[in-house]
Amino acid sequence: MSLFGLFFTAVALAGTGMGQVSKVPIERPGVVFKVVSMRFMSKEEGLKRGGLAETDVAIRVRLETDEKTGVEFLSISNAIFPQQFVIERRDGRNIWRAGLKRGEVLSSPGIEHFFESPKPWPVWITLGPNSAIEWEIFHNSRVDGGKILARSVFLKDANEKVFEVLTDFFEVPTQPK
Repeated sequence: MSLFGLFFTAVALAGTGMGQVSKVPIERPGVVFKVVSMRFMSKEEGLKRGGLAETDVAIRVRLETDEKTGVEFLSISNAIFPQQFVIERRDGRNIWRAGLKRGEVLSSPGIEHFFESPKPWPVWITLGPNSAIEWEIFHNSRVDGGKILARSVFLKDANEKVFEVLTDFFEVPTQPK
């Protein structure tokens, strides 16, 4: 698996709102969600940026559209980056880490997961044609080091169809001893 691969997988949601997740992955022409880079952070930077001194890995991801495709991504009212799930590849299966309420599940919990908590309320943010947004996600190499992970976000196209897009799977690095 290439860390910098451009391949992505999208999972279609039935209907135009908050439908069921399709079991068949589909490609989304015009949209790329990928891992751009990974790096270790100092304890000070991990505390400042990730909120915990144990956060020591920064992974930069990028969501981009081509010149013809615009989408909206699901965010929350006080953030500019998308709401996202962590997906772990374990024993040949994809496992969505769905938070404390649901734990780990074998299929996407769906967009409904983000509407269960009253605050902050999810909002749709437009990413126009020929645009991109990059942000960093943080991991603890002692907890996630060596694990094969991906991230997913929910997008809405011009026809109001909602779909989930995944990055390539990547291995979280382990701090050298």
